[in-house]
Amino acid sequence: MIAGIDPGTTVGYVVIDYAGKVKLIGSEKELSCDRLIGRLIQAGRILIVGGDKHKIPSFVQECATRLGAKVAHPNEDLRVDEKRGLTEKREFENTHEMDALASAIIAYNKIQPLLGKVRSVLERSGKLSLFDTVIALVIKEGV
Repeated sequence: MIAGIDPGTTVGYVVIDYAGKVKLIGSEKELSCDRLIGRLIQAGRILIVGGDKHKIPSFVQECATRLGAKVAHPNEDLRVDEKRGLTEKREFENTHEMDALASAIIAYNKIQPLLGKVRSVLERSGKLSLFDTVIALVIKEGV
C-alpha cells in the first residue's frame, strides 16, 4: 500500500492500493505519528509514504521510518493547482485530505513503471498471486 501524509496542526492522510484505489482517507487535528501509524496499518502494509514537498517534512520522514517504508517526493514542491489537477476526480473532504491524496498519487506515479514490470513478469509465469509479496521485496529490499 501507498500512504500520503499532509503534516501540520491538522494532519491529512490517505492510503491507496497498487491500482491507485483509495482504501482510507481522513484528517484530524493534532494527530500524533503513533496514532497516525495505527490508522494507516489498518488499511494494510504500507511500503511507500508520499509527500507533496521536495524537502521531506520531519513528521513524514518519522512516520515512514517507523513504518519501515520508503519515502517518495516530487522534484519540487507541488503547487495548489497541481494538487487540484491530480485529485480532481477523487473525493475528499478538505485541503488536508487533498494534499495527502496528491502526495499518495505522486508516490504511485513514481512506482507505476515498477509495478507494471513486476505484474507483467508474474503474469507471464502464472504467479500473479505472489504480486504483494514480490512487490514488497522489490520495494523494501531493492531486489
